[in-house]
Amino acid sequence: MASWKIIPLHIGTLAPYDKSVFTYGRNGGVRIEAPCIVWIVTDGRTTVVVDAGPSLPDRANRAHGPYTCPPEQTLAASLARVGVDPAAVDAVILSHLHWDHVGGVDVFSRARFYVQREELRAAVAPVMTQRIAYEVGLAGLLPTWMTVFDRMEVLDGDHVLAPGLEILTLPGHTPGIQGLLVETGIGPALIASDAIPLVDNWEGDRTLRHIPNGIHADLYAYEATFKKMEARARWVLPGHDGRAFDPERYPFLKGATGD
Repeated sequence: MASWKIIPLHIGTLAPYDKSVFTYGRNGGVRIEAPCIVWIVTDGRTTVVVDAGPSLPDRANRAHGPYTCPPEQTLAASLARVGVDPAAVDAVILSHLHWDHVGGVDVFSRARFYVQREELRAAVAPVMTQRIAYEVGLAGLLPTWMTVFDRMEVLDGDHVLAPGLEILTLPGHTPGIQGLLVETGIGPALIASDAIPLVDNWEGDRTLRHIPNGIHADLYAYEATFKKMEARARWVLPGHDGRAFDPERYPFLKGATGD
């Protein structure tokens, strides 16, 4: 079985951000800093990218925010720092099509973009609570993912991308959200994106084993997703938590050169 290395890149920060947005029914009024994360997955020969982060702040803050991104944290600068040429990347997995995960797609000039069919449907005609997140109906703005529509690989369910890499559907936060299950050599690690935005979502509390994202489309689907994660992953990496960069918590990150 192939063993892959995971490198998280910090692509700007949502702050101040109300923690209750990420933790269903909990932490109202608690302000946090929420990093936006792009993931590099490599075996030394092949490099796969998960998500593309937000647009640059000038565009992102026209409809969202507050989002800040210093020059050294832009997607292009972050990729260069870890030696990844975006023009050489063949595969980018878009976990879902919310604005903060697709803003940098144009950086990858040759890549094919993997997305679930259900997510495309949701992004074109979203439920009303997610219209802004998908950038639907915003005057003068088209969703950034539309610029790479002609390079999308549309999936219908779980998909083996390569030995040791499997795309898993994780519906709940959105109808077609997906993650990447990565064989690390010390067990399978799931890049879970906003299915698990914070470590707190996975660790739960005294009333819930796992806590759904406060932004969600289907809590029944979410419950099934939690069970799927438990069955398939030894490690679950959060989508907007600074602890995602901690090699003590996730020992397969030791030696990674991201933030």
